[in-house]
Amino acid sequence: MKFKFSRPMSSAVWLVAACFLVGIAAPVPAQDAMVVEQWADYRFLIGDWMADNPEDQGKGECSFALDLQNKVIIRKNHAEIPASKDHPATVHDDLLIMYWANIYTLKADYYDSEGHIIHYTSTVSLDKDTVSFTSEQSDQAPQYRLSYVKIGDGKVAGTFEFAPPGKPGAFSPYLKWTMHRK
Repeated sequence: MKFKFSRPMSSAVWLVAACFLVGIAAPVPAQDAMVVEQWADYRFLIGDWMADNPEDQGKGECSFALDLQNKVIIRKNHAEIPASKDHPATVHDDLLIMYWANIYTLKADYYDSEGHIIHYTSTVSLDKDTVSFTSEQSDQAPQYRLSYVKIGDGKVAGTFEFAPPGKPGAFSPYLKWTMHRK
């Protein structure tokens, strides 16, 4: 059976159809806003940072940057630790890649120049001033926690802690530092 229209489609019908098709193909601003909003609790970290350590403890700097069309935050870190009676001078580089595993869970993968790899899950404090990255619990390996706390205008405090194997959550500080924006 064939359908035959008795009159041509009016220009109003064509206009409605064209608007509908353009609306389907156009980017959705709400999605872009959602991508930006999902990083809101981590935005205080975005930028270039310099460690505030005394010279005899070494010097370091890091950067946090949105990348891959705002799908990840990449932290690059470089530290130069001077020799002491316990160890030779050391250069340490590491990379932390933060990504959304799903709409509710931020994960991060850490890699360093010493060959360490740590897989983290992130949490944000209720006051939004602290972000923490905690590794999985294990009876065979230490558990790690990396935290950043806003402490003032353009300043952040950092802590790296570990818990012995088989004692999840029993964290002890390993490193503490403060940093300021470059």
